[in-house]
Amino acid sequence: MFNAQNAGSSLSSSMKRVITSCMIGNALEWYDFALYVCFSSIIGRLFFPSDSPRMEMMLTYGVFAAGFIARPIGAIVFGYIGDRWGRKTALLSSIYLMAIPTALIGILPTYESIGIWAGILMTLLRLSQGLALGGEFTGSMVFLVEHAKKERQNFAGSFAPFSLALGFTFGSLTATLIISVLNKSQLETWGWRLPFILSLAGTLVGTYIRRQLSDPKVFLDFKNSRKKDMVSMWTLLKQQKFSLCLVLWIDVLTAVGYYLLTTFLPNYMTQYLGYSQNMGFTMSNIHMVVLAIAILAGGWLADRVGQRRIMLLGAVGIALTSYPLFKFLILSGQNAPFTGGLTISLIFVSFGLFFGPIPAALCNLFPTPVRFTGLALSHNLSMAICGGTAPLVAMHFMEIYNSYTVPATLLTGAALISAAAILFLPQDAPVASKAKKPKRSLVRRSHMASAN
Repeated sequence: MFNAQNAGSSLSSSMKRVITSCMIGNALEWYDFALYVCFSSIIGRLFFPSDSPRMEMMLTYGVFAAGFIARPIGAIVFGYIGDRWGRKTALLSSIYLMAIPTALIGILPTYESIGIWAGILMTLLRLSQGLALGGEFTGSMVFLVEHAKKERQNFAGSFAPFSLALGFTFGSLTATLIISVLNKSQLETWGWRLPFILSLAGTLVGTYIRRQLSDPKVFLDFKNSRKKDMVSMWTLLKQQKFSLCLVLWIDVLTAVGYYLLTTFLPNYMTQYLGYSQNMGFTMSNIHMVVLAIAILAGGWLADRVGQRRIMLLGAVGIALTSYPLFKFLILSGQNAPFTGGLTISLIFVSFGLFFGPIPAALCNLFPTPVRFTGLALSHNLSMAICGGTAPLVAMHFMEIYNSYTVPATLLTGAALISAAAILFLPQDAPVASKAKKPKRSLVRRSHMASAN
């Protein structure tokens, strides 16, 4: 049975420092994303005012999606830095680039003060964050997997998406606390700004820890071999076309699932199903805790029974349950929040099992010289195409068809696409299962035989 404490005890002290450094930086990135989602209605009113609340929300989600446009560009930039000069250098650069725009959002003048420039500047800051995220998340995946022992790569790599869920949860809890203790005037005047500014404290801690680490041995061996000429976009596109395409298709569920379940679902429950804002955020926080545990469980199980089995289990689980569970959520409505929340938690469990082994599975598709660039580019292209647009697509088709089950349909389609792509992953065997100890009787007989 999965136990996070026992599983963590199998990691060395140096590996735990690597995990901590990646978790802090990665969590900060997603802490900001959670704040933007939770304060999206306020940001919409302050920076994109309109006569229609739904238009404000569409514009706010549009700026959210704009950040994803920059992610593939950031992937190329930070991927090249990571493959040419070092994983550590790329991760330090990305955390700096994320910290500055996040803090600036906290002091940005509103539409009332500077007119249309408020929305333009918000969009530019989101683009800058997108550039940073293009290197941070995939960089942490590579850093974790390359530092880990082969028999623990799935579990070690799962801390990248785990920290994503952790950062999002912390951001959501922070936003929920501020919303609950401040009145509307205080919240819109200065309250929503505080969490963005306070993120700088976490940045200082994250950069300090990262400076103490070294690059993975597998990368240092490559760097010392003086084969840097192998690091090029041409090499990647010419020799790794299959891996690039495979990551794109596998990550369809990663993109659609994560941004529908974490970004779209809380507002979906409040705007369409009638839940209060506090109830929507509370349920979202509970779901993220469920997701975080399921991600670690997915990585731990993948080391024992194989990546493909666990990832397929998660993807097929989502494909089979999304529509009936969403339908049940809609029918239960705000009168049965516990039942509805428990229902959606089952989807989060399936998604966590799929997401946990993703870092190790995708990292090992690329050779060391182009691993950072290859993974960053393909992953972020999938996020830009399918992830950033998922909330907008869901809202658009819900308006056209007047159907609240559109998110379930999108999840089912994404799960089927990714499940088919998983079948093309190389066959993997469980490598962390311990060899069975010989029975005592056999040991005793062997000893007696040798004595004679």
